[in-house]
Formats: sequence, C-alpha cells, structure tokens
Amino acid sequence: MAGEKILIVDDDMANALLCQRLLVRAGFEVQAVNHTADALTHLNSTAYDLLVTDIRMPDMDGFELMALAAQSYPDLAILLMTGFGTVENAVQALRFGADGLLLKPISSAGELVETVGSVLQKRQTKLDAMRLSVLHPLFDISEHIFAETTPDVLSDLIVNDVRIQTQAAITGIFVQDGKESAWKVLAGSNLAQLSQPQKSPVVDRVLRELSGIEPYVLLNHKDARLGRMGDWLRENNYRDMVCVPVNRANNGYLFYAIRSNDQPEWANPDLELMVIFARQAAVALENAALYNELKDFIRQLEDSQRSLIMAEKMAALGRLMASLAHELNNPLQSVQNCLHLAERKDLPESQRQEFIALARKEVERVSALAQTAMEYYRPGRLVRQKVELLDLFETVLNLVEPQLRNNRISIVRKFPDRPLEIEVIRDNVQQVILNLLINAMDAVSSQSDPRQIWIEVQDLETEIEICIEDNGSGLAPAIEERLFEPFVSTKPFGTGLGLSISYELVVDVHGGELGFVQPLHGQGARARVVLPRRD
Repeated sequence: MAGEKILIVDDDMANALLCQRLLVRAGFEVQAVNHTADALTHLNSTAYDLLVTDIRMPDMDGFELMALAAQSYPDLAILLMTGFGTVENAVQALRFGADGLLLKPISSAGELVETVGSVLQKRQTKLDAMRLSVLHPLFDISEHIFAETTPDVLSDLIVNDVRIQTQAAITGIFVQDGKESAWKVLAGSNLAQLSQPQKSPVVDRVLRELSGIEPYVLLNHKDARLGRMGDWLRENNYRDMVCVPVNRANNGYLFYAIRSNDQPEWANPDLELMVIFARQAAVALENAALYNELKDFIRQLEDSQRSLIMAEKMAALGRLMASLAHELNNPLQSVQNCLHLAERKDLPESQRQEFIALARKEVERVSALAQTAMEYYRPGRLVRQKVELLDLFETVLNLVEPQLRNNRISIVRKFPDRPLEIEVIRDNVQQVILNLLINAMDAVSSQSDPRQIWIEVQDLETEIEICIEDNGSGLAPAIEERLFEPFVSTKPFGTGLGLSISYELVVDVHGGELGFVQPLHGQGARARVVLPRRD
C-alpha cells in the first residue's frame, strides 16, 4: 500500500510531524499542517488518498473539515484522531462517514502504520466496488453502439449514453478530420451557446492543447486555459469539464462532459468509465464510417455490374439486329404493296378488303416482332417472381427465329408437357438462355447441314435442369477450362463476357449450376444449367 499521498492536520504540530516521520519511513508521501485553512489549500492543489485529522482544533473541528473534504473529494479516505476516546466520538465519526478512528497519543509506529494501511485498504475496496458498479453498464452500452452503423445516429447515441452514465449536464464530441484540419462539433447536447465561441482562435488553441493530454484532463471553470469557454462555464453555473482525447489513424476525437455546480465531483471510477467508453466509442465511429464507405463501394460495384450486364445484353441483341431488321422489312414492304393495291379504284370491294386484311396481318406480325425485342431490351425488375419457364423459352426463340431461319438452323425441343413454374429473376434467366443459344448458333453457323440445336428441359424434384447442345465442332480442352473467365472467347468478335456474366447470374445470383458436360447427340458442346426451386 506504500506510495499513497497522505495529508495530516493537527493543531499540535509536534504530533503532526511525528506522524509524518513515521509514515514517511513506511513509504508514504506525507504532508503535515496545523491549520485547517492550509489543509483546504493542499486538498485543492493535490490529489490525496488519505486525510488524517484531529477532531478538536481551534479554527474548525475535524468533523467540519471532514464534511467539506468528503463533499468535494468523495474518493478521499478519512482517518480521525482524538485524545478523547469516547463512545460519542466513535458514533459521530461513523455518522459522518469516517473510515477509521485513531487514539492519541500514538503508542507505537506499528499501530499508526497498521491503522493507516487498514483505512487505505478499505478505501481501495470501496473504489473497486464503485468501479465495478460504474463499469457494469459499459457492456450493455458497448453492445448497442457497435450495433449502430449510421454515423449521425451513432454519434447522437454516444453523446446521450455519456450524459446518462456520467450524470453530466452537457456532453459532446469534437472531431478533427486529419491532422491539419480544424476541430468541429460532431455531436453534442445543449451546444448552441458553446458552439459560438468555438470559432475563436482561443478555443481552437484550447482544443488542440487538450487533444494531446492523455488519458484525460479535468478542467475547473477557473482554469486559465479555457479562456472564453471558462467564462461561459461560470456564467451558466457549470463547475468543471472533463475531456478525453482519442486519436485514431484518420481522425482525432475529443469527448467532453460538463457538470454543473449542483452535481457531484468527478470520482475516479467516473473518469475511468469516461476514458474506456470514449475509446470504444471512437472505434465504433470509425467502424461505422468504414462500414458506410464499404456500402458505398459495394453500391458502386453493383451499379457497375448492372451496367456491364446491360451492355452485354445489348451486345447480344445487337448481334440479332441485322436479322430482325430484315424480318421487319419484309412485312413492311408487304403492307406497302397491299395498301397500294387497295387504293386502286377499279378493284372490286371484296378484293380490296382482302388486301386490307393481309396488310393488317403483316402489321400484327411487325408489332409482335417489335414487342419481343422491346421486352428483351426493357430492364426487368431484379426481384424473384414466379415465371413460366416454357413461355420464357418461347419469347427467346421468337427473338432468334429470324436468325435461325436465315442460317438454316433447326431447334429440337424436349420440353415437359405441362407448364413449368419456377421462382427466378426473369430478366437474368432470359439473358442466360439467349447467351447460350447465340453461342450454339455461332458454333453451328459454319457447319454443313444439318445444323441443329437441342433444347432439353427436365423437371426434377428440387431443381430444374436446362441443357442446350449444338452439333458444332465442340470445345477444345484448353479453352473449356477458362470459358467462364471474363474476356475469354473462342470467336473473333464479341465481348468475351457472355459466359462470365451467365455464370454469375446462375451461380451467384440464383445459387444454381452452370457448366459444360459430355454431349449426347454428337461431338458439339452441351451447356447444362441447374436452377434450384425455392418453394
């Protein structure tokens, strides 16, 4: 227990000096005075662990001095000395909250040192109990501040927790973004007045000075360093201000709490709580900032990914546009011819109606082709919904039908004989099917007849299997291993992203499977897609 600071007050200076000598020999730091005014001065300037005071003194008795000391310094242990060992004195000492009573004259050095050691041990036990009671709520506080990831909400939550746990009148946080930037208010309660003088050079200097004092600094309103802030504290009946600086890699934080004159003095457990909580709060603030930066980064990646998917989608559609344009031009020319003939005045009415009906039929054909292209072009909702898979295949096949016909490619379907519903993102699955069909069409376009593509759909118990196979020349083993890598392609044209994006849409988005398996109908390539059911 040696090393603690002790203040001895006794109007008998000889006895005070004797106690001082004996306690210094035991390893304590001791100051002896014989006037209570001197004792109060020492208490205001030095943090003592123990006050040893005589009960009967001419200017102020020990009970009064003890009451004043306990009010301002609640952590201070107090040992009363008296030459009158009465029951009344002992009862009164207990009532006033003394930690021990020592009779004069002191019979031996051992008695004094033992009594002082006992009182200090009792004080340490009380402090430990206070510390545990104060720190216990810290676990609950830490849990909910680390659960919050919105910086503005988190900073207000921290300020409110500090105010409640420290019983302070005003709490807040200053932040410095980078080493050279100015301090600014991050959050705080009742800061309308305090924020006005913050812009002054004096306050900025104070904040810079306080940010370098660790682990904390406790400033009385009379402290000259506060300048105008000290005047503001005095004018508004605030007594002191505790500041805890926390320096992180990117930011500096200064947590503060202000107590008014009618609130208790700061005890050591209060200050320890403030320091620990401030450090945890700074970590929570940094985590929240990093979390939001990560969210923004992921959002940018998602936007880029959507743009990339749309670009590949448009590239696939662009591959079909020549055939679509030709397919649209033929019926339009038919419409033009029919209308020209229908305008002839020498034409019988019945024949005119036949030409108009034929024109109407060709217009419907053009409209259907345009609608198919528009449905594919239009960005779909990126949410799962019930989709009739066979209808989706028909939409894609209608889109590629002109190119199939122009290249003399036949489709062999093997579909279930009943509707096939599955919960998927329609636009994504449609793009995968189109990408695989275009690859198969490209694979057979240079082949001699017959040019065939097999589309097989199986309704399994927990999943749906789709296989698209062509009778082209197949895949080289070296290429097959890298087919799903971005920008890898076997064609002299295209982006090389079709299979890579298809793989992501099937595997990452839908939790399915996409790969190439042994062909069943020849030596071509057979792509296999597995989409799991969600119901």
